[in-house]
Amino acid sequence: MAMDLGFVAADVLRPAHTPRAQRLAASVRRDGANLVGNRFSFAVCAAAIGVRSLIRAQRPARRTQTALAVRRKDQASIAHSSELTEEEEKALSQGLPVQRQHVFGREGTGLVVLDVDAPWFVVLDRLRSFQEYPQMIPVIRDADIQSRGCDAEGHHKVHADYRVSKFWLNISVIHTIDVAAKQVSFKLHPNCGKMVLKEAIGCWTVTQADDPAKSRVTLDVQLKASSLLPTWLVDYAANRALRRATSWLKPHVEHVWQEQLKRSPVHDVVPERPLPYLLA
Repeated sequence: MAMDLGFVAADVLRPAHTPRAQRLAASVRRDGANLVGNRFSFAVCAAAIGVRSLIRAQRPARRTQTALAVRRKDQASIAHSSELTEEEEKALSQGLPVQRQHVFGREGTGLVVLDVDAPWFVVLDRLRSFQEYPQMIPVIRDADIQSRGCDAEGHHKVHADYRVSKFWLNISVIHTIDVAAKQVSFKLHPNCGKMVLKEAIGCWTVTQADDPAKSRVTLDVQLKASSLLPTWLVDYAANRALRRATSWLKPHVEHVWQEQLKRSPVHDVVPERPLPYLLA
């Protein structure tokens, strides 16, 4: 009996030896494999859906960035366009300046146009008098000419250090004077510190009007501020920079011209005279 019980116990402990148990085990393995396969398929589908959703979410962002870049380019082109509207021409005829500017982030472009009652050579002579800038331009507190010379094309080059604003910020600039084109351009010296401005490029252009005693002056600038400056400060400075950089010109050159007329009266035609431009 004990032997019978032993055989029964052995049979109970080894169910895999029966055909029914083998079928049951095979079914369990098959269902487990299906479950694993289903879980894997679900994971793949979920990942695919997630990637697709991410792509869809990124497409509008890319389109938005592209549209923003195009809009910025268009606005910058408008700011640099030399064509004036009827309203702008009317403002100039009333003695008012025309100003365009666009600021995006820490970069900006600007254009100022103004008509002055003075010949072109008077205006250009004042613009190239860098040593006298502190007496002409309120925002410039001090000027120190470092070097003078000419480039390969015969244009005059002047390296000047300026102290600007009430904070006496040091800005080192290279000026280029093209008398034939009636232009005075400027850019930051390579050794100039970049704590405030990373890039500053500008050009004054003087155009003789039909009246020989009048001229039109255009200032075209491009600026890039340091990343250390907050954008709100850049916006605030941009709103004032162009106005402060140009508001001095018209009253100053017109006064200089009137003083010249007092010393040498001219009635009908401005006499031909060379530009007093010989760098000492």
